Amino acid sequence: MPKRPPLLPLALLLPLLPSPPAAARPLTPDTPYVGPETLESAEAGMRFTLPAGWTGSLPSGGPGFIAARGEGLQVILTPSPAPLTELRAELERGSQIAEGVTLTPAAPLKEGPGGALEGPFGVPGLDALKAYIIARPVKGRAPAVVVAVCTTAPLDACERAARELAQSVKPLKAAPASAAPASAAPAGAAPAGPLAAALADKRLNRFHTSSGYSERETLTLCADGRVFRSFDASSVSQLGSGAARAGGDGRWAVRGQTLSVRWASGEVSEFEVSASADSLTLNGNRWLREDVRCP
Repeated sequence: MPKRPPLLPLALLLPLLPSPPAAARPLTPDTPYVGPETLESAEAGMRFTLPAGWTGSLPSGGPGFIAARGEGLQVILTPSPAPLTELRAELERGSQIAEGVTLTPAAPLKEGPGGALEGPFGVPGLDALKAYIIARPVKGRAPAVVVAVCTTAPLDACERAARELAQSVKPLKAAPASAAPASAAPAGAAPAGPLAAALADKRLNRFHTSSGYSERETLTLCADGRVFRSFDASSVSQLGSGAARAGGDGRWAVRGQTLSVRWASGEVSEFEVSASADSLTLNGNRWLREDVRCP
């Protein structure tokens, strides 16, 4: 009878086995993060890894996740509601990221790994500011856009930084519809009740400005239960500039003083509402409202 080969000790086999994926930490606004760390955003439906040596945070109402490594290099990661074909047209026309500051392609855009759209950018008349942009498709989700901006760092450092962050982006599995809170509106149901009557066929507007940063967010609540969101923001810092635009749609409902929105992605957002004849706050933030006729 042939002899069996000797079994290797378990301690020698363990290093050969694939390591389990690192647990992702939920991305929380205004929380500092230090790489290496894997982060996930339920709202954006994606996860990504902040590399070692990087620091980053998600400013409240900011243009996206902002990361930095040393001096002169800043990266912004944000989802885009526009498909890659529209993004290409926008990028080729030039992207205004602040008043008087427009990023224009420094070379023809090219297709990168995984169907990504990428290329170097610059600002006419401002040679010290360089950028590399990668718009990468994320399966079942909005494209991830990474903008790496360099002032003192060389362009190839910009490209490496953008690529490292972009390649780490992965989609999150959508939560099953049954897991959504009961307050989420079922398809076809029209919101009812006193608070629903005060919000139906209204466009809610929130504005915020601070030094070098401005944003506008709108929620359009239709009487038949549909909701539409838009968000625009731009920012300028010592390391560069950034801009973001996002949107979404879903259905809304109310329970007591809570406004609940189930987005098309399956995610649910909830807002505590305080309303009177002349004021409205959602989660403590003031919003302006106006009448609107939904299509």
